[in-house]
Amino acid sequence: MPDPLPTPIDPASLVRPRRTIRGMSAILLPFTLDGRIDWESFAAHVARTSAAGITPAVNMDTGYVQLLDDQTRREALRVA
Repeated sequence: MPDPLPTPIDPASLVRPRRTIRGMSAILLPFTLDGRIDWESFAAHVARTSAAGITPAVNMDTGYVQLLDDQTRREALRVA
């Protein structure tokens, strides 16, 4: 006879308020309405991510890195 189904876990029981967050997150590269990179918003996003205890991963695929030239990639690293 198969084992009985496990008791379902209440997702709310897994929440740990004020726990330390660890990990890495790719950083989005924001653009202005006219298509230029918004370096000020990018720097602020990197700072907020770092302040939250998460390592910012710069020049990842969510930041359109495949569409950036080498000079712009270097600038993203400098700003970060």
